[in-house]
Amino acid sequence: MTISEIATSFQKYGDIMEFLPPVSLIDVAAYEKKNHCKLPVSYVELLKHFNGGEIFIPGTVIYGIRPRDVFYSVDAANASDIRNSVSIPDGYLIIGRLNFGDYICIDLSDAGKVIQWDHENDEEFMRWESIEAWLTESIEDFQRYNGEV
Repeated sequence: MTISEIATSFQKYGDIMEFLPPVSLIDVAAYEKKNHCKLPVSYVELLKHFNGGEIFIPGTVIYGIRPRDVFYSVDAANASDIRNSVSIPDGYLIIGRLNFGDYICIDLSDAGKVIQWDHENDEEFMRWESIEAWLTESIEDFQRYNGEV
């Protein structure tokens, strides 16, 4: 699925999703300049649909790049107090957290691969080729669990 198709799928489950308003490319450029990084195109596309939120409540929280009261921002998730409590590599940007505590990261040095970081064993648990692959699997898992497929 593309990010647009994923966003459309999320709308189907609007009653168990909560999203913050999208960001602009100006917001993205400001974030990248401030943090001296280049965000993967797929993550930018996702942010253009929503700036963080929670999918399949209670489920995965996806962090946005503008701080909000309700959801953590990427900056807050990557603050030193959190980063110092786990050994997530520096090149991984924390962009979310599963409802049981594992972190979701993007590998900024490897074309935006997505990593699930096991918070209890402090190690990589799972890896996807892209944000699209990770979110598509999340949707498919939800549909299987609910007998939709």
